Amino acid sequence: MTRSAAGRAARAQPGRAAGTTGPAAAQRPCGHDRRGGRLPTASIDLSFSDILSDLSGALFLLGEARNGRFLLDGDLMYVNITTKDGTAGPLYSGFRFENEMVVATALGGYRLLEEKQYSFDVLAGLRRWSVDGDLRLTGGVLPTVSTSRGKN
Repeated sequence: MTRSAAGRAARAQPGRAAGTTGPAAAQRPCGHDRRGGRLPTASIDLSFSDILSDLSGALFLLGEARNGRFLLDGDLMYVNITTKDGTAGPLYSGFRFENEMVVATALGGYRLLEEKQYSFDVLAGLRRWSVDGDLRLTGGVLPTVSTSRGKN
C-alpha cells in the first residue's frame, strides 16, 4: 500500500471505497473492527519499488527427490509486507498495515513413461494457502481500532 493510498484509506468515509462516489460505492462491503464498528475500504495500487521498500521478509524453497520411478516434490513460499505512516487529519494519528502470505505444496508421483527425448509423470498432492491482513489505525480524536482478515 503506498503511503498516499493508505492516507486516503484512513480518511475515506465509512462504507465507501477510497476515491469512489455514487450509490454503487455506498453498497460495497467494508470491514469491521473488533468492537463491531465499520472500517472504510480502499483500493490498493503498488509499484514494484513500493513492495520492495515495504518487504519485511520473503522465503522461497523448492525441493525434489527421486528414487527410480518414484518422486517427492515440494515447495514453500512466505512473504510478509508491512507499512506504517501518519495520516492526514485529526481522526487518526497513524496506521500500520501488514500482509502475510504462505503457500506450501507437497507432491508425490510416479514416472509412467520414460523415453530418450521425453518422460511422463503422474503427480498427486496437497497445497496449503493462507493470506492474512492486519490494519491498525492509531488513535487521534477517535480511539485506536484494529481489524484482521484471513483466508486459508
